Amino acid sequence: MIPRAMRIRAGSLAALLQRTICAAVVLAGLAVAAAPGAALASDPDVAVTVVAYDGRKPIARAGTTPPPTSPAPWPERTREALDRLRALLEDVHPAPIRDDDPAFRRWLVEGYAEAYALAAKVRTPAQQTGVLKYYAAGFRDGHLRLHGPWAEWPRWAGWVAAYQHGRFVVAYAQPDWPVPLPPAGATILDCDSRPPLDLVASDVAPWVDRDVEHAPARQRLAPELAIDSGEIAGRRMPRRCTFALPDGSRRMLALQYRAIHRGALNAVLHRARGAPDRDVFFLEDLGEGRWWVRVPTFDVDANGLRQIESVATRLESLSDGRLVVFDLRGNTGGNSALGERLFDALTGGLEASREQMAQVPHARALWRVSSRTLDEMEASLRVDRANRGADHPSVAFKEDMALRLRGALARGEPWVEQPGGAALTPALVRDLGISTQRFRGQLVVLTDEACFSACLDFVDVLLLVPGAIHVGRTTGADTRYMDVGYFRIAPQVVVQVPRKVWLGRPRGDNEPHVPAIVFDGDIGDDAAVRRWVLETVGRR
Repeated sequence: MIPRAMRIRAGSLAALLQRTICAAVVLAGLAVAAAPGAALASDPDVAVTVVAYDGRKPIARAGTTPPPTSPAPWPERTREALDRLRALLEDVHPAPIRDDDPAFRRWLVEGYAEAYALAAKVRTPAQQTGVLKYYAAGFRDGHLRLHGPWAEWPRWAGWVAAYQHGRFVVAYAQPDWPVPLPPAGATILDCDSRPPLDLVASDVAPWVDRDVEHAPARQRLAPELAIDSGEIAGRRMPRRCTFALPDGSRRMLALQYRAIHRGALNAVLHRARGAPDRDVFFLEDLGEGRWWVRVPTFDVDANGLRQIESVATRLESLSDGRLVVFDLRGNTGGNSALGERLFDALTGGLEASREQMAQVPHARALWRVSSRTLDEMEASLRVDRANRGADHPSVAFKEDMALRLRGALARGEPWVEQPGGAALTPALVRDLGISTQRFRGQLVVLTDEACFSACLDFVDVLLLVPGAIHVGRTTGADTRYMDVGYFRIAPQVVVQVPRKVWLGRPRGDNEPHVPAIVFDGDIGDDAAVRRWVLETVGRR
């Protein structure tokens, strides 16, 4: 007999959100993160040049490109790396063999031509990285990233810009600079007679993040206003800027640039961001049935997994949960199964009847089948077993997927399907009258701009709880392409490429979560943020 009511746990409800991506952390869009510890798949010595498309199939010209026997000029090296990057995308990414993303396929060809032309200006390894990033950024997908050589000694003007409250401001000024500097808190009005947004949108965004209409992208771009990362060949840095000072006056200042070691610059950027602690999970009893849950990341080792399980066990035992705040500040993603575990621990899952579920659409994912994907999956699986242990959630998932990919590859099939689940939205939950299994309190979701990938998935699920409130800052955004693999296309260049596509995901491509209530202060100030959240919720 089929029961009339069914219990929907996040593990099935949010199966459409499942991924095992470990998102790399980039400080303010400038600090180049090291590649993850997973083994990297080596590229073959075959470069594929796509010249056009015929239906779903690319019309390609293939040829063997042996390693150079002597050092090549940097433009030539860059173009060879571009060939390899494009060949990798053709072989691994889902979009090239689907008909539903013409923008991706157009940029695959047109963006390559633009990047190929830019390669003529390349004179350093960092500038080569910049050209490759220009090509990658054009796909407008935060999961498609590139890590390569960077300038050990970038130049900066002694101050760091940030984007706050709709304005570009000075977040930090270095003491004892050779020329006068704007004070922290000053508003940047223009640089070389150009508004700061226009300047970064045209001079920086094409190499870093092109979604300048969203606040998270502007925050990533802002520091580069007065920092020359060394990656953009031919960039002309601003020579003078006009500031509105905290006392209401205006002042134009000339900029003088000096070299700074990359490590020291990263420390300055981290200090300017005021990011909360990423490493500590906790569940704190605030009294009167109020609980604060700190979830700084979903990219964890065995110790982090134990911390999450400890928090989940305590959430399962809450009997007086009048108010629960999930603090996701700084969380850039990781394994979405960990968010599902916390959701189930607090709520017991959502409960719906068969009649209710009949009105809900479902989603599914398709993995692109290729020998490169299989090789990378098996290499990553070996590393996960050794470093994270056989019980880590990613191990069982990768074991099953590697087996299925191997079978599909042998049969010549282009896709492996990953079962999805109910594509619920807060509106559907409200309209259908779906409720949680046991939690009846007030749920608050606190985010900042770092929220990406599995963090976004967790927000998707938390907002299904009836009456949930989203507060803080607008999140980052991702696309339907996810579950990245890591592939080496040059001795020091590693690319993370999505290998699957979700069909029917409720949240659209590059659609962030916008909070119902925005926090305008320092999002890294733990005490101020907590006080604001409790006061704000208390007034509702």
